[in-house]
Amino acid sequence: SKLQGVERSDPVTEMVRKYKDQVKKEGLNDELYKWELLKKFRGRPNIESQDFETEIKSIDFSNLIYPIAITVKNHIARDLPEDYRKCFVKLFKKDDDLTSRVKNFMEDTLTVYRKLEPKMPHHHDERTIATFLTYYDPDDYTFYKDSFYRKYCKMTGIEPKPKGEKYSHYLELINEFRERYILPDSELLQLVASNMNPDCFDDKNHLLLAQDILFQVLDKTDEV
Repeated sequence: SKLQGVERSDPVTEMVRKYKDQVKKEGLNDELYKWELLKKFRGRPNIESQDFETEIKSIDFSNLIYPIAITVKNHIARDLPEDYRKCFVKLFKKDDDLTSRVKNFMEDTLTVYRKLEPKMPHHHDERTIATFLTYYDPDDYTFYKDSFYRKYCKMTGIEPKPKGEKYSHYLELINEFRERYILPDSELLQLVASNMNPDCFDDKNHLLLAQDILFQVLDKTDEV
């Protein structure tokens, strides 16, 4: 029928189909750690913590932030914890525009880092910022990488945004993807639910699932 032809030619439907096939074959074991980390650390860093250095250092970000960004994070947390805390307080202000918060966090953390290190890049990019936001509030944010953001834009014929505006654009795309392709797909939702364990974050808004589909199909398959 005509409808089937349309569905088959839709690259997003095709991407979801590939993901389902893969999960049926291999489960989610390689990626389950993301759900487990979010259950363990959601709401962190606690910006009201008495000792912000210990607070920020005690969170396991695994491979979700580049190792060099982790090193910078720990350096700032050790030497200028209160300045660093202020950056997070602003980043987590829900009522402010997300793009402004992202750009401000990049600039504010650079200003703080420049007190410690005059030349080296600070690696507080949109991937790092997305990880901080996702840990803090995984119901509204999810993980991000420029690579699969750009691949998804290309696949859907959308122009990617410039640096600093990418993450909020990505979240718009993720939310649309969720509404159109994830929520109506009961097979997908059951399949993923059956792969979860009690230590997993209850991803009720399916934002982590949306990220996982993009990552596994657009990024991970390229690495093989």
